[in-house]
Amino acid sequence: MSRNSTRLFYIWDALCDLSLNSDTWITRGQIKDYLYRKHEIKAEPHSITRNLKTLQDLGNQGLLHGCAIENRIEQRRRNGEDSPKNVGWKLTRESEFTKSEVRLIIDSLLAFPMIPDNQRDKLIDHLDGLAESQGRLPQIVPIMGSNLANKQIFYTIDVLAEAIHTRQPVSFLLGYFDTDKELHHSIAGSKERSYTVMPYQLIAANSRYYLLGYFPGGEYPYHFRVDLIMDVRLNPAAEGFVGTNQGTTSNAPAFDPASYRAEHAHMMGGASSLMRFRIRKDSLVYAYDQFGGHIDFIHGTDDGKWVEARVASSTAAMESWALQFAESVEVLGPPEVHESIRKRTAWLANAYGDTDNT
Repeated sequence: MSRNSTRLFYIWDALCDLSLNSDTWITRGQIKDYLYRKHEIKAEPHSITRNLKTLQDLGNQGLLHGCAIENRIEQRRRNGEDSPKNVGWKLTRESEFTKSEVRLIIDSLLAFPMIPDNQRDKLIDHLDGLAESQGRLPQIVPIMGSNLANKQIFYTIDVLAEAIHTRQPVSFLLGYFDTDKELHHSIAGSKERSYTVMPYQLIAANSRYYLLGYFPGGEYPYHFRVDLIMDVRLNPAAEGFVGTNQGTTSNAPAFDPASYRAEHAHMMGGASSLMRFRIRKDSLVYAYDQFGGHIDFIHGTDDGKWVEARVASSTAAMESWALQFAESVEVLGPPEVHESIRKRTAWLANAYGDTDNT
């Protein structure tokens, strides 16, 4: 590094320490004192001015990563005439987010029910300052507060992230919400649900986080709601996890989290298989909501109102979705899924049908 480049670096250091994100304008004299006090560098005022202008040009060229160097000149009255007076210099950090971008981030945070109210409010206060025009942004108001939340959520995410990065097993309890609206280690009279898994990845779905993890020797991952996980800890001494591959057990096949998410809508478990169904064309948006772009369309009906399609999905996810949109969706296969839905609709007809006890 040349002597001049070194000087630029030290002057940048002075601007960061003395003026960043403040209303303070620093003079060449203050920079001169800073350079000598901190780095034992002797610099003349005119050379400092030259270096400051070089840094200013770099900022104007977009080479200072969102920072700009400002120089304030005021007209002062001297001997009956106006003359320019250099007030000083300062470093400002330009926002990397527009107001609408910050609004979108905050509204997404408000729609995330797993975060406790007080922690959510602190995050929003931090985010508010990112906008190019500061001040409280109008936001979407959450319909329901997040009081039913796990107070350990941020700690849990930190531990799981470390475990995934370092490929270490974790042990935890899976809690329950009881009628007192609090999260407990177990329902009264039942055993604690204790698990030890090799964590693979965190997935965001249904406005919640889910942990994908393998049991010892397991070929396929299980998923757990992170907001129900309690007392998580790294457990590197756990048995059965010898020979890992990308955080999974050695005998685990190649795994695609995106496909898992698509095939297990609403994070409903179970094996995935190829489903065949018929859907009204004016209801296709609901199929895209559920399965994304993973659907293959086979052919349409002669009247153009229905289309036959297929998609890989877990049985539970397909049954739940098909029942939700029963007037617009008919599952054609596999036969066992069709039969399961038939039995469930028969049960519903019996439970909600006309009776003499209305």
